[in-house]
Amino acid sequence: MIIRSNTLRQNPAYRPGNSRSIRWGILTASTLLACYTRVPEQAIAIPPAAKPPDAPLVASVWTPRPETLAREYLVENSARVVTTTGSGSTDDSTTIAIQASIRQVAGGGLAGLLRDIVVSSPGVARARMPGVVLPYPFAAAGVGQGNQYSPTGLVGAGACSVGAHDALGALRDLLVRIPDTLRVGKEWADSGRFETCRAGVNLELASVRAFRVTALESGLSGVVLVVVRTATTTVRGVSVRGDDTTRITGSGSSTLRYEVDPITGAVLGADGSGSLDLAVRGRVQSESARQTQAVRIGPRT
Repeated sequence: MIIRSNTLRQNPAYRPGNSRSIRWGILTASTLLACYTRVPEQAIAIPPAAKPPDAPLVASVWTPRPETLAREYLVENSARVVTTTGSGSTDDSTTIAIQASIRQVAGGGLAGLLRDIVVSSPGVARARMPGVVLPYPFAAAGVGQGNQYSPTGLVGAGACSVGAHDALGALRDLLVRIPDTLRVGKEWADSGRFETCRAGVNLELASVRAFRVTALESGLSGVVLVVVRTATTTVRGVSVRGDDTTRITGSGSSTLRYEVDPITGAVLGADGSGSLDLAVRGRVQSESARQTQAVRIGPRT
């Protein structure tokens, strides 16, 4: 998630359908009828061969078996932020493109590498995120079924001490805990609390997500399960600087459409959008911001 505001932007990196059916062939046969001169010819109607019922594309219930090989992804997160103060408004936009490698590990957790992180803004040349040595290793523990994966750097430092915390936060859209069984209509949910950082200020982010398998489709990746995810998010934080206390509050929602491999449970791709409204109130100045966001996830080629 990209969170920006006039008061809290000092990071230079942020300036800048259906199931397909199998068609069965119908066998045809020709019959040579013998004729006798003394017996009138009689036309015999041959009934067509019975057409077998359409075979199911795949089973109606799937038990994914996670693969151990790493998958390579490209995660693109674009945000537009309109900030309003007493003196007017500003309009900023930023895109962060992350190349990452992710694999399953023992205990239901995940591990991976951030291979590249590129930040771009209108009028500013594309640049790699400063302060991050690549490749950057991360891990996400395999905690309870109802908890979201929270990727952290292996160093174990806090969000404000890790330059890659923005990229790690953007990976949460990719890290989905798939249930043991899947079927069309299956629903589940997860939640989590995370720490993020803006301009040296620790912010607490709380997220509740609901998932539903809506369809089985055939696409470029083969047969996939379509999973729709809705999420609500709240943000809060306090910054004390001298005699000024600044309070940050916010809430938002988002929707993502995933394509999931029914055999391995791996995310093959996703796209969606969301919005977040923020209020920053200080002793002297207050401002509000509305962030709209677009997310696209696909294989890294």
